[in-house]
Amino acid sequence: MVLIRFNHDAQNEAERWRLLINGEEFLATSVQFECKTETSKDVINFPDGAHTTKWHIKAVGYKEVVRIINELGENHYTIK
Repeated sequence: MVLIRFNHDAQNEAERWRLLINGEEFLATSVQFECKTETSKDVINFPDGAHTTKWHIKAVGYKEVVRIINELGENHYTIK
């Protein structure tokens, strides 16, 4: 599963987006979708029993995730 949400804790432009790929988080400067997308409202459960609600853009029917690191060291992702 691929989810994206805005990173309100970003310290700079390179950390603008949180990209979640099968539960693992990556920070990204940009994300481009070449597949269908939909929005979702998800409850995130923490180990201490607390929870919060987050809203995501979800990739639907994607085949691959391509990561490009530019000359500035920024991460750009394309979801195909």
